Amino acid sequence: MKANEFYNKISNNYEDFINSPEINAKLNDRLIDIFDKYNIKSESILDVGCGPGNLESYLGKEFNYTGIDIADKMLILAKGRGYKTILGKIEDVLPKIESNSYDYVIAVSSLHFVKDIDFVLKEFERIAVKGFLITLDRMTDQYKQGFSSVVDDPVFDHFQVKIKDLAEDFSFDVWISPRGGEVMKVRMVFKIL
Repeated sequence: MKANEFYNKISNNYEDFINSPEINAKLNDRLIDIFDKYNIKSESILDVGCGPGNLESYLGKEFNYTGIDIADKMLILAKGRGYKTILGKIEDVLPKIESNSYDYVIAVSSLHFVKDIDFVLKEFERIAVKGFLITLDRMTDQYKQGFSSVVDDPVFDHFQVKIKDLAEDFSFDVWISPRGGEVMKVRMVFKIL
């Protein structure tokens, strides 16, 4: 099964899944902390790998959201939350977006599908006016093996990528893998442009 088919299949239960005690995802609290710390209140956001638009649930309706995703059913849900939406692969869509067209670019748990992370980071810098906030998930061999048993598309580990001049750069345990119970680690970085 391709990644877009997988995410379409779980779209209606995605938020319940990631918020369940079994998964225990802790990403959005840290994201909110950064937005509060830097007093980011009402800006335009390009949400890369937006899923059902759950970023709006955490940051609020004051922002102007546009979401990119590979799963059209996820985008239908995001649209219901007021998102403008773009269907496609991250690497294919970003070059079509105008330079300096969003205040912030955010990519939470979506960049592991990107092979060329350097290209994507350069695109984020080109597109964002004020900065970008991303997570880089540690893709262990155990996780890759479990994920590949469900989804045909490869995942890539960009946890150690070097990014210069970051305002924030920290890692933490973020969730529990449903395929084996492994505690997963994520690196959250915030760059001000």
